[in-house]
Amino acid sequence: MLKRALIGFAVVAVVFGASSLAPILGSDTDADGNLKDYRIERADIAVELNRDGSLDVTEALRFDFDGDFTGAYRDIPLRGAAKISRVSVSEAGGSPYQPGGSTELGGFDLPNRFGVTEIPEFQLPAGAAGGTRVVWHYRAADEDRDFILRYRVDDAVIAYQDVVDVGWFVWGDQWDFTLDHLDATMTSETGAAPLDSWLEPWDLGGSSSFRVGYAIFGPASSLPTIR
Repeated sequence: MLKRALIGFAVVAVVFGASSLAPILGSDTDADGNLKDYRIERADIAVELNRDGSLDVTEALRFDFDGDFTGAYRDIPLRGAAKISRVSVSEAGGSPYQPGGSTELGGFDLPNRFGVTEIPEFQLPAGAAGGTRVVWHYRAADEDRDFILRYRVDDAVIAYQDVVDVGWFVWGDQWDFTLDHLDATMTSETGAAPLDSWLEPWDLGGSSSFRVGYAIFGPASSLPTIR
């Protein structure tokens, strides 16, 4: 029996600096008026479809900081009855961040802490039924940092008699900068894997290896890497 999945999920993230009173996207100035900015150089996304229909998502995001920054947040819009749990934040090669941190945008907290809250209704994108906001705190200055977010998504999968449809966007259009590198991989706990892939829009330009169509789950072990 073949199982089909529509693949993808949207990403919204913003960083804020020590002198910021509001969240910023891309650039800002510090307390001395010096321009500072950031960008995400690469994103490595892994999604596993579990036997119970939930999704385990891991996002590895490499930030390139030019200037001093102390925090970031990640908005995850949700459709229908989908909900998120088991959120964690860490850095590559480092200890997990501790939960219970402030979720106030532009606020302050100790480094290596994070907090989780709902996205305010007036900030939800069109079509979203709700959403989860993850805010994490750190100290970074003129450096690259690799942040890792993990979470579980329930009720985002529609199971039919012969197919399983997963509507989850890999990368959105909410950014003020281009992304140099995106790897997205989808696997299933059963070992079934997509044999084809779905992309919107169909033409990304450049050297995208993503094929147009639906992701068909068959006997293979994993979805080919999407770049």
